[in-house]
Amino acid sequence: MDAIDRLRGLVRSWLKHVARFINQFSGGRVTPAQITLLSTAGHIAVAWTIADGRLSLAAGLLILFGLMDGLDGQLARLQNRASSLGIVLDATADRLKETFIYGGIVVYLAPQLAPAQLFWVILALGLSISLSYIKAKGEAVLASQTSRQLNPQDLNRFIGGDSLMQFDVRMTLIVAALLFDILWAMALVIAFTSLFSLVSRYNELKRLLEKD
Repeated sequence: MDAIDRLRGLVRSWLKHVARFINQFSGGRVTPAQITLLSTAGHIAVAWTIADGRLSLAAGLLILFGLMDGLDGQLARLQNRASSLGIVLDATADRLKETFIYGGIVVYLAPQLAPAQLFWVILALGLSISLSYIKAKGEAVLASQTSRQLNPQDLNRFIGGDSLMQFDVRMTLIVAALLFDILWAMALVIAFTSLFSLVSRYNELKRLLEKD
C-alpha cells in the first residue's frame, strides 16, 4: 500500500499544478463541475472503443479521462468550491463511469465467452457499485448517528481508506487488462477482491458505530 500511496501523492501533486494552470488560463471560468461532467462524457468514448475492440486506444483514453477525475477535486480546493453537492456529483459520476466501462467490456467479450463467464464481468460491476454504496451509506449513518463533527472532505474519506479495491485501483487494473487483453481475468480479480473489501468495510462501519 505504501507504493500505491506514494504514486497517489505524485499524481496529486502533478494535478495540483495542472489545476493552477487551468484556473489561471481560464480566469477561473472553468469550474470543477465542468471537469467532472467532461470526464464522465469521456468515459462514454472509453466504453465505445472497448466495445469496438480498440483496447489500446481505450486504455489511453481511460488514463486521460481518469486523471481528470482527480483534477476536479484539486480545482475545487483551489477555487474554494469544495462542497457536499460536489462530492455527490463526483461520486455519482464515478458510478456512471464504471457502468459505461463494464458495459463496453461485456459487449466486447460477449462473442468470446460463455454466459457463465460473462456473469463474472457483471458481478464485478455489481460488487464495485455495492462497495461504493456501503462507503457512502456508512458515512451518512456516521454523520447522523454519532457525535463526530465531520466536514464534507472528511466524510468522503472516512470509511475504507485502506480498502484493497478502491476506485482508482479498479481503474488501474482495467487499464492493465486493456493493454494485455485480459479483461475476463481482470473481472474475476475485481469481483473477488471487491467482495472481500465489502465485508471489510461493513466490519469497519460496525466497529465505528459500536465505539460511539
